[in-house]
Amino acid sequence: ARDTSIYIATALGLVFFRLRGSGEKEFKINYVLTVLLFLPTAVDGFTQLFGWRESTNVLRLITGFPYGIGYAYLIAWALPFVFALAALIGAALAGREAEVTALIGRVKKMVWPIF
Repeated sequence: ARDTSIYIATALGLVFFRLRGSGEKEFKINYVLTVLLFLPTAVDGFTQLFGWRESTNVLRLITGFPYGIGYAYLIAWALPFVFALAALIGAALAGREAEVTALIGRVKKMVWPIF
């Protein structure tokens, strides 16, 4: 039940982020949002793992949905990030220092939580 919910939410999230244009443009990842989206599944899974309670299929469906949205969010962020890293490596290997500096700024802007 949890996996089904995760797959459906991931598919819906990818469609949403694609329509929103998030997979095409770079954006700074929101670490707090990402943790909050993964937290319900983690709490449900670990409390069941340690034997504190038994999870139900309805609860698994409910807690799997935010996880799937969070996973889609990570994919929408990661694709432009990987392309920026590849461009950085290519510019560094070609010795284009000005481009390397600009690309380091882009990559840093996407991952650094403060700036």
